[in-house]
Amino acid sequence: LVDHRYVYRSPRSYNSQLGVPLALLGLNDQHELALIEAGISRTGEMTRLAAMIQPTIGIFTNIGEAHQEGFASREEKLAEKLLLFDNAEHIIYCADQPLVHQQMQRRFSGRLLAWSREQATPVKLRRISQGSGQTTLFVETEKPGAWSFTIPFVDDNSVENAMHACCLLYHLGLAPDEIARRMARLTPVDFRLRLRAGQRDSTLIDDSYSNDLTSLANALNLLDRQGQPDRPRGLILSDLLETGLPDQEWCRRVAAMVRERIQFFVGVGEKLPAISTFLPPELPTFFFPTTADLLQALPELPWPGSLLLVKGARVYQLEQVTNRLARQIHRTELEIHLDRLRHNLAVFQESLAADSSLAVMIKAAAYGSGGPEVARVLAREGVRYLVVAYPDEGRDLRLAGIDHPIFVLNAGPDSYPLLAQYGLEPEVYHWDQLRGLREAGSFAIHLKFDTGMHRLGFRPEEASRLGSWLRDHSGLRVASVMTHLAASEAPEHDAFTHEQVRRFEQAYAALVDRLGYRPIRHVLNSSGILRFPQYHFEMVRLGIGLYGIAPGAAMGPNLQPVLRLQARISQIHAVASGETVGYGRAGRLSRDSRIATLAIGYADGLPRAAGHQRFAVSIHDQPAPIIGAVCMDMCMVDVTDIPTAREGDLAIVFGDQPRVEALARAAGTIPYEILTGLSERVHRIYLQE
Repeated sequence: LVDHRYVYRSPRSYNSQLGVPLALLGLNDQHELALIEAGISRTGEMTRLAAMIQPTIGIFTNIGEAHQEGFASREEKLAEKLLLFDNAEHIIYCADQPLVHQQMQRRFSGRLLAWSREQATPVKLRRISQGSGQTTLFVETEKPGAWSFTIPFVDDNSVENAMHACCLLYHLGLAPDEIARRMARLTPVDFRLRLRAGQRDSTLIDDSYSNDLTSLANALNLLDRQGQPDRPRGLILSDLLETGLPDQEWCRRVAAMVRERIQFFVGVGEKLPAISTFLPPELPTFFFPTTADLLQALPELPWPGSLLLVKGARVYQLEQVTNRLARQIHRTELEIHLDRLRHNLAVFQESLAADSSLAVMIKAAAYGSGGPEVARVLAREGVRYLVVAYPDEGRDLRLAGIDHPIFVLNAGPDSYPLLAQYGLEPEVYHWDQLRGLREAGSFAIHLKFDTGMHRLGFRPEEASRLGSWLRDHSGLRVASVMTHLAASEAPEHDAFTHEQVRRFEQAYAALVDRLGYRPIRHVLNSSGILRFPQYHFEMVRLGIGLYGIAPGAAMGPNLQPVLRLQARISQIHAVASGETVGYGRAGRLSRDSRIATLAIGYADGLPRAAGHQRFAVSIHDQPAPIIGAVCMDMCMVDVTDIPTAREGDLAIVFGDQPRVEALARAAGTIPYEILTGLSERVHRIYLQE
């Protein structure tokens, strides 16, 4: 619609109780049409959103499983959603969903514009035809009758979305040939900022989905939060196409946002050179009329070593720039969803006793997700400590600009100078450590008692002696006292868990009696936090639960998976029945099959034990079992039952579905091992709504 009317749209996924009012703030008098997204998670929310939005046209997309825990039934959730349309003049929906169709007819008869594959509706989807990377939809309307349009997608969700859009365009009076022309121009939409490692020591923030003043301000705030003040900051920005403001005015506003925050500016488009009037003359600026011109000039620009924000309207396709500058071009990616990580953190924070706090484990590169990026999020969210396994991990966080308190679980004598240099606090579990640290300087330390895990720690009966020794050596101050529970996730071992805590409390009391002050206590890990609220004490340790993985069933429903591992299809073969696939001819086919080769193998972290049809990846939301043995760099999957699968399509190894827990079960291991085994060559991409 962008060249038909002056259109405003909700930025990204601003569809919540907070997101909708923020989205509405972007409207101005020049806008002719506003596309506002609304979403709910519990009863009572839609009434408030409806009062804010007051829609004249409604589009009902679906009634899926998301947020079902907030409603007694699907019927209740549907009734709540439909409150948005009580005063709408026209409502667009798919009549093939029986529950939705029934309620629409009952509540909104006379105001409906439906489409269907099966029923007689104003817009009828007769059939679809799918080719390489595209789908042609054959529709029939009252006027002019039968016609068709093509979209550059093959998945079912995109077909459904396209039909909703088709109905709206038809309702607004666009001719079928014009609708077809516009549909053909659709491009994939990514609603999230993407943080990527760049070449030559650069960090890229890719935000090329939308380009308006509000989203630019949000992206600049993210740039500010990256820390590392010694690194130059740069901005690559395209013309702003949808502000509703005169060019000089939006240029002035952009200049006001960026002038004190960046060290160089790159503009793409015919209008941005006008911003020079408003920028400091000493700021290096570079302007290019097209993205192609910018790509040609990239080697001469000052991006190496920088924090670089790339922000542009879709038509400029600035993702070409970030793809050119990205450090790794590997067809296997691990997506880290930072908003989901914040959500999971909030789930645990809300469960804590009022006087308790969180120490968060980011050892093993934050369970494979990347330490510095996750650490920045956690520090901003106010956790009490970041916890690493070894001093080198703590040093790397300090060098990345993380100045939050860090304690180290395993610190040997050779690392004591490193601890002092970077302000790291060691866990202490042995007398030799105490003596060595006393000689090395002054430290805050974290004492560990072995109450039954029998891995590391002082014996509880040593507590009084420890307290006396530490009282006499004031250079070592005890910041916290801890133990490690052996089976907090297992109800059958609850009696032993209680016994461990009893031993810990006795040891703590004896220690404090001699020490003369009361350090922080912490005993609980992820699985224990919700199962044993009586033992929250002053702090708990959050680990794998932060990533949406629930060692105990009690926390499962409220957590969201943070990590998604995905690989692309490199090639698809037609293989006859009786032929074999892969090493050792282990994958023998019982039917004529389509076999897809994926760009992921055991060198990337996909376990060999997951082969031989023990595990299935997801392609177009359908299972594709692994055939034969997993290779070092590749694996083969059966896509015979997924006729829409094409070379270049994504295969989800784990994420929402399938879950990493399913992969771990198939491989006979645990999620911890899967995550920490992901290779460094797997490209990490950090996503933020």
